[in-house]
Amino acid sequence: MIAVTAVTAAARVTSVLWGSTVVVAHRRVVMLRCRHAAVILMRSVFVVLVMLAHRKLLARMHPDQPGANG
Repeated sequence: MIAVTAVTAAARVTSVLWGSTVVVAHRRVVMLRCRHAAVILMRSVFVVLVMLAHRKLLARMHPDQPGANG
């Protein structure tokens, strides 16, 4: 249950930040042009963090140890 909550929270935070970069892109085009690399870097970092968190949670849910189920 905690794993589902953590993945959901990570997805929501990522979607909010992803949406805020789109708003910045539409409202402040000049600022985005100056910081285009920073926006790409920020998106990449969040995608990697979400993937790592998801992978870690999946590893906890499905242990590869023999006899773990009983």
